[in-house]
Amino acid sequence: MNMKDKNFLSIPGWGWGIIFVLIILLIYAPGISNRGIMTPWEMDRVTAAVELNTNPSRPWMSVQHIESEGDIAPMPIWIAAIGYKLLGISEAGGRIGAVILFLLALGISFWCISRLIDIRTAYFSTLILSLFPLTITQVLMSGGWGVAISFVTIALCGISLARYLPEKDENGRNNLIEKILGLITGCIGLIGGYFSIGGIIGLLMPLLTIVITQIVTSDWRVFIPGKFREYIKEEGIFSALLSLIFLIAFVITACLVIPASLSKEPEFNLLAGGTPRIGAVPTIDVYIEHIAFGTYPWAALLPAGLASLLLPGVFGYPREIEEKKQGGRIFFLIANFIGFAAINFFSFRYINIPYVVLLPVAVACGVLLRDLEQATASWKTVGMISCLFLLLLMRDLHLYPNSFGELWVSQTMKDAYPVKVLSRGPFVFFTFAYMIMLFYVFLIGSRKTDFLNWFGALTGSMKCLRGFYGKKWKVTFWVMLVIWAILIISSLLIISGAPIRPFNVLTSIAKKAIFGVTLLPILIFIGDFAFRLCYNAIASAKVLRIDLLIAAGFIFGFWFSNGYLSSVVKNLSPESAINFFKKYAEPESELITFRVNPQIGKFYGIEKIKQVTNQSTIINELSGGKKVFLLYAREDNPSLDLAYKEKNHNHMYVPEASTWRFLLASGLKIPKATQQNPIRNLVRLTPPEPEYNVYANLDNKLEYLGYDLETDHEGDWAGALEHFTFRSYWHCTDKIPGSYKIFIHVDGFGLRLNGDHEPLDELYPTRYWRPGDYLVDTYRMQVPIHFRAGDYTIYIGLFQGEERLKQVAGPTSGDDRIQGGILRVR
Repeated sequence: MNMKDKNFLSIPGWGWGIIFVLIILLIYAPGISNRGIMTPWEMDRVTAAVELNTNPSRPWMSVQHIESEGDIAPMPIWIAAIGYKLLGISEAGGRIGAVILFLLALGISFWCISRLIDIRTAYFSTLILSLFPLTITQVLMSGGWGVAISFVTIALCGISLARYLPEKDENGRNNLIEKILGLITGCIGLIGGYFSIGGIIGLLMPLLTIVITQIVTSDWRVFIPGKFREYIKEEGIFSALLSLIFLIAFVITACLVIPASLSKEPEFNLLAGGTPRIGAVPTIDVYIEHIAFGTYPWAALLPAGLASLLLPGVFGYPREIEEKKQGGRIFFLIANFIGFAAINFFSFRYINIPYVVLLPVAVACGVLLRDLEQATASWKTVGMISCLFLLLLMRDLHLYPNSFGELWVSQTMKDAYPVKVLSRGPFVFFTFAYMIMLFYVFLIGSRKTDFLNWFGALTGSMKCLRGFYGKKWKVTFWVMLVIWAILIISSLLIISGAPIRPFNVLTSIAKKAIFGVTLLPILIFIGDFAFRLCYNAIASAKVLRIDLLIAAGFIFGFWFSNGYLSSVVKNLSPESAINFFKKYAEPESELITFRVNPQIGKFYGIEKIKQVTNQSTIINELSGGKKVFLLYAREDNPSLDLAYKEKNHNHMYVPEASTWRFLLASGLKIPKATQQNPIRNLVRLTPPEPEYNVYANLDNKLEYLGYDLETDHEGDWAGALEHFTFRSYWHCTDKIPGSYKIFIHVDGFGLRLNGDHEPLDELYPTRYWRPGDYLVDTYRMQVPIHFRAGDYTIYIGLFQGEERLKQVAGPTSGDDRIQGGILRVR
């Protein structure tokens, strides 16, 4: 066989089976034993599962009101209960059930699609599903969606087998038994999904998914006048039978569940159990995010989608064979977009990377339009769609420069918190690596008909590059490079405002530019070497795509499971606080909780624990000199600290605050344990000493005392693209109704740098400010590259909606903006 027709990794089917098992184990096995149990969702599920183990007479029980999602369906509780039966009450016990179910689902889906395609492609398709960050997160957190992923995958792959497997194979053997097994498998998956995430999403959404997919993935060439009626008749019969199956499953499960549901109020909601609301937000990326959430089960279509994918030549088969599989191309691309975008529905808990969804959408739309216009090879519509996405992206980047494209972690984690286990860089890097692989696999190819012809692009680039620094153009190349460097440095010096003369102290941006220009010739040759290496590798193995996709997905999944997710588990768990209590508690010490499930103490082996719901009682317990500890959520710290401060004229003593979600307060000082209350340095009880004193008064409620300015240079000046920290000092003289934000305007030369933000790192809203409080607000900003040299005035004030807090004294611009400081830009 010609080298061009060989696959990059010529591994037999059993070899891919071993690789498949190793990848799954490396990603999922370590996550089972992640230390710490998360709350509220995992903790509440633990409580219900433990009760189910000790009281098996309540098999239909559910957990009420978890994360504002309503009543949670019972299937995740049953799965967790099985895990506790196997491994006991432990972190691993709570997660092993969901992981085993997912592995079982992968096995079933693999069997189903392996009857439709070759075994190697089946391994690939099943692996892709297991590498989705959403799948990893939910399965390893024993979440309801993790259980749902497994059942919906079983349902869709089973129905795909029943639908697409021919009645007889090539040898004339009847496939009726396999088709019946696929139908039974699909029904089991549908019922399991129904009990996993509620009626609408668990039952109706898979139905809509299958019907829509049936339409989208159909061969467009079927729509010819002679066969159009036959096609509609065939698909109508299939959809009617599928709907009948759903109706029967719904009636059976309703008859089983309704009697138990009526016995207690409330219990599992048949029609809308655990279905969150879908809200609208201004940027296109989040619109797509909500679409992804609403059509979430599409993520499970991936194995079935890959079953009928792939572009001709991808696996090295003859083109006439592979062209028969192109009907599933749209199937896969849309499913892949929905599955990967579904990460974003976790934005309110874990992560939100808006740009992650744009490329798959463009890919799906582009390939869909290419299929529609394949006969005429017209690219006008594809180009229009691409331009539309680019315009929307640029619009949102302009309107929301401070939020678009940022990695937002849970709202309970802010920069002010003492948590440094996560960083934005690795996640963005691995995400982009995965997206680049997707882009390479599904848009770029070696044929002229591919959207981006890599072979032609690489050949043309190589010729161009050789011509630039070849022997003939060598002198010209270096002269052009020197001229380019002079122009770049000069323009940067002019923008930054530094005079151009020898031995002048250049701004930091000019220094960085010189450093980059100096290395440019070396980087060109290094890049050329890498370019040639990649060129030769790709040219000798045109079917490298899927191997690269799996490799990138595994690297991402391994880091996500063993790095990011373990940090999330640690910081959403009260384990650190519980261990602190165990270390310093005396026999007579008592642990109480406020708005935290008291069962959590029993899970960690603490029997003496009680829940107190009255805030006054808690403050009295902590103020009476008793040996008492309080476990509470971080979001309750402002109200508790205010009540404690009003009674004791000091901040509440918090010796343990190392995680995002939980704090541990104590009634007595603990030796070797310092005060860690996050509010202690933001709300002071004695007057501060600002570096620059400025006095102003806002509505006789708040006094502005001055500011500090921190830059990277002596003299408090900053250069273009450099960061500076503005720290403002305030004195509260009267209660402030409502929650105000602080605005910072850096104005000068017709330019403005805007810094609207929540005060005090969102840790202490203005509604908690009281007379006598001295408040310290810190905000970090960056000087834009287009800011010219000179002095800029810093205006500051408070606003709520369209109204600003009225200024009654002090330097002002006349529109309730305090003239609060000066920033010098060089």
